[in-house]
Amino acid sequence: MRTSPALCALASVLFLCQTPLWAAGNQAGMKPLDRRPGLLPNGKRPVALTFDDGPSGRTTPRVLEVLQQHRIPGCFFVIGRNADTATGRQLMQKMIREGHTVGNHTQTHPASKNVNCATLSPDRFANEVRTAGGIILNATGQQPKFFRFPGGYATQSKLQQVKSMGYGVSGWHTDPWDWWGGWKMDLAQRKRKAPSWMPKDKIDNFVDYAVWAAKVNKGGLFLLHDIKDMTANQLDLLVTKMKQANFEFVPVTDTRAFPVMNQWANGQ
Repeated sequence: MRTSPALCALASVLFLCQTPLWAAGNQAGMKPLDRRPGLLPNGKRPVALTFDDGPSGRTTPRVLEVLQQHRIPGCFFVIGRNADTATGRQLMQKMIREGHTVGNHTQTHPASKNVNCATLSPDRFANEVRTAGGIILNATGQQPKFFRFPGGYATQSKLQQVKSMGYGVSGWHTDPWDWWGGWKMDLAQRKRKAPSWMPKDKIDNFVDYAVWAAKVNKGGLFLLHDIKDMTANQLDLLVTKMKQANFEFVPVTDTRAFPVMNQWANGQ
């Protein structure tokens, strides 16, 4: 199929360098294939909730419960070694039954400075992707269509490689830092430890900061971690406040919001 000029322009953003594709500040991580989606016809801004690093028998069920209560679709980028257990398989099956998407987040989550998907050999990287993909397929009966690079470490060649394996690649537009240890600190200490780009008046609590970050980054692909107790505990309030802030939750398969990522996932 011929590729449109617009698709080429968007894809070229990802292929500018051979080093890990990082951006500054709260945009750290791999740049998404798609620009931030525009407003929906109803005037709301679309946001897709994505959850990395599970499944966890302790916290993932609570996340699923909140999504079910709010009737919101999520995308779970699972790590193969976490998913390859009786509990992990049951949770992935539950995700599919309840209308969620299960994505591939590699087998072992290589994301250290020296050992990550950007530094792995092509053969080892392929094994990471195929092993995790096989675990997901065997548990759910569905071949995963979406892949996320752990930590956002990627290169041009690895992007092309994972695309050739049939995946749409998901970066993220909004990272509310649910993984940050600073949320466990008292407020005074948190303000001292916060990065310079994080407004000190926006970190009274995680939910308020996350909603602020969603507004600043205009929604899009929203990065969370279903292995974090705080995320599981605060998700209900976060979803409620994001609805009040005029966001509408959409699946990652929404071609209006994420056309390029879905074109990759569908082999176009």
